[in-house]
Amino acid sequence: WFVCLLNWLLVCTQNAHTHMPGKNNNNDKRKKLGRGGGDAKEITSSSTDASDGIYAFVKRVVDGDTIRARPVIMTARSKTQSGPLMMQGKTVTVRIAGIDAPELSQEFGEDAKMHLRELLSNKTMHRRALNNNNRHAVVPLVFLKYASPKRPYDRYGRLLADILYTPLKLLTDGDSGASNSSGHDTVSKDMLHDGYAWHFVRYSSDPVLQWSEDEARKTRRGLWWSATPGKTPPPQAPWEYRKLQKQKRRSSV
Repeated sequence: WFVCLLNWLLVCTQNAHTHMPGKNNNNDKRKKLGRGGGDAKEITSSSTDASDGIYAFVKRVVDGDTIRARPVIMTARSKTQSGPLMMQGKTVTVRIAGIDAPELSQEFGEDAKMHLRELLSNKTMHRRALNNNNRHAVVPLVFLKYASPKRPYDRYGRLLADILYTPLKLLTDGDSGASNSSGHDTVSKDMLHDGYAWHFVRYSSDPVLQWSEDEARKTRRGLWWSATPGKTPPPQAPWEYRKLQKQKRRSSV
């Protein structure tokens, strides 16, 4: 009888210690938060580090080197599920770094815009997006790699970034859309390679981008088809066109 009484007292003491306020209950809360926080861990890799850029949905193509995009929350769960991704923040204007496409009012301007739209439509992974109004839409998902992480915006407030097609590691059985299979892993390379933009040498010294433009010129792809050495001059470069338009506006004042 005495031994049973001692065991009963020991059990009561342990239960009281376990449910002391402010001790193990807080530990349980931290464990729960830890499990929940694991789902919000951002996906990173050597090529798409979160400090180098952001994932975003393409909302609209403005012209051949500018888009409107909405940042998206990429989580560890997003890698394995095909459910809708939540948009975050405001829609931003993105200026594709390293290239300069014809202005819309310039020859081949509309062609360059249409080609950029086709690239984003056909060569990116499409995912369902959920906006603040809980409305669903299937739109291209891309990675915006900052041209300069320390100074990501230009003087016009546009985000300067290269557009990477959706990484293959994010493709799941529930996703639709095509992966990049041409060997060109960025939109800027494809726009130059297909002949719908110039290498913007004033702000870029990338030899790969220059090679892509040179190849398009040699094979007369895109806007270079009309240029014939010694006969037909190449189309006017966008920076020259903008400079001429600026001079006209000044002279008209």
